[in-house]
Amino acid sequence: MAVRKKCRTAAPLPEPGVLPLPDIAHRLTLASLARIGHRQGLMESLHRLKHSGEADERFTLELTGLTNDFQFEKILELLKVAEHETS
Repeated sequence: MAVRKKCRTAAPLPEPGVLPLPDIAHRLTLASLARIGHRQGLMESLHRLKHSGEADERFTLELTGLTNDFQFEKILELLKVAEHETS
């Protein structure tokens, strides 16, 4: 009997403007964690955002999925946080 492995393909990014983003302070925090590949830090931050109501559930679900798949570059694309925003 053949066993088929379930492969997850990277989900396409949502259309711009469709995913409600949290405020810039939260985006900067998430972006800094994504830049260094800090999966656990991202998961903890997303959990806090979700349960505090500071981020839309669609946002936290999308980023949680990307974090679980180690898609840090896609997270940065979604957050649209440019380097100049940190200064």
